[in-house]
Amino acid sequence: MSLDLPTHRPRPSGVANTNDDAQASKLYVKIPWSIWCGCRSCVRDYANLPSQCRSCVQLGYFQDEFVHHFVKAPVRRAPLINRGYYARQASLRQLVTRFLACLHPGPVQVVSLGAGFDTLYWQLVQEGAPISRYIELDMPQVCMEKAGVVARTPALLRLVGGSPADAPGHDPAAGRWLGGAYRLAPADLRSVGQVVSALGLAGLDPGAPTLVLAECVLVYLEREESDALLRQLSAMLSTAAMLVYEQVRPDDAFGKQMLLNLSLRGCPLLGICWDVDEQAARLRQAGRERAEAAPMDAMYRGLEPRDRRRIETLEIFDEFEEWDLIQAHYCIAMGVQDKAGRLQEFGLPRPGKT
Repeated sequence: MSLDLPTHRPRPSGVANTNDDAQASKLYVKIPWSIWCGCRSCVRDYANLPSQCRSCVQLGYFQDEFVHHFVKAPVRRAPLINRGYYARQASLRQLVTRFLACLHPGPVQVVSLGAGFDTLYWQLVQEGAPISRYIELDMPQVCMEKAGVVARTPALLRLVGGSPADAPGHDPAAGRWLGGAYRLAPADLRSVGQVVSALGLAGLDPGAPTLVLAECVLVYLEREESDALLRQLSAMLSTAAMLVYEQVRPDDAFGKQMLLNLSLRGCPLLGICWDVDEQAARLRQAGRERAEAAPMDAMYRGLEPRDRRRIETLEIFDEFEEWDLIQAHYCIAMGVQDKAGRLQEFGLPRPGKT
């Protein structure tokens, strides 16, 4: 992608805030995928990400009784960013809940690409969600660290059924947690072969209804790499929905500065889509029967009004122009494969409709 990037900094605080969100990359503690390429800036930021996410929990934006196992001390973030975290978390959880409802009471499978220290598995299982298999893929050093935390934390072990010491290939020291519903395996998402091997090792069931999550992951891959990954997942799964959360609109002043700032930090957005229409189109082109996408400002307006009012009283800010800009430069895209017709009611919410 060739863009005439600016050399000045328009709306400095707003651009900095959206870059902070890009660096955080996943609400529940995830590393920008460009760390695969040795981005030292991203490595430094990663050390602080769990603390930043725990801050939102302590302030009351959302609940997560498991994140403290991965972080000991929160770091205070700007109210603008905290509200953005809430918008992201609440929108995705709303969609996860709808996916489960469409397939109730049957079990479902989840595949999380670049999962980091995400705690969604433990939240869903504690809530009684019928998860048959929850597969997380990430880089080896992340998987090794996460497997180590799980292995020494009774509260986490209890919800994965204990350590499956006899499961073939199970090796927490190598970042592989295999056996039971929870599965963790290292893979370089740039390599379709590695992804296929990791999913096979983790026991992916191609016939099971599956939700695929990709939050700020594909955007750090070259488009050829991410498109190949999307096509492969479409070929492997018959009944599935995919949720993608990432940046869009690199062509206006705000978007150009966002790209420039991240590039200067060594974390370029290699696969960014121009707009939400392109996000939906790429999912259809990769084999999804239907797809749609919406900017985060629309997703935020589609959240439950009472909860929106609640969190809007937690921290007051007046940077509404910056808020609108940041939300307009992030989106959620959804693609569905539904040969069995079980996901006809699954779709993105619309403002005023929850």
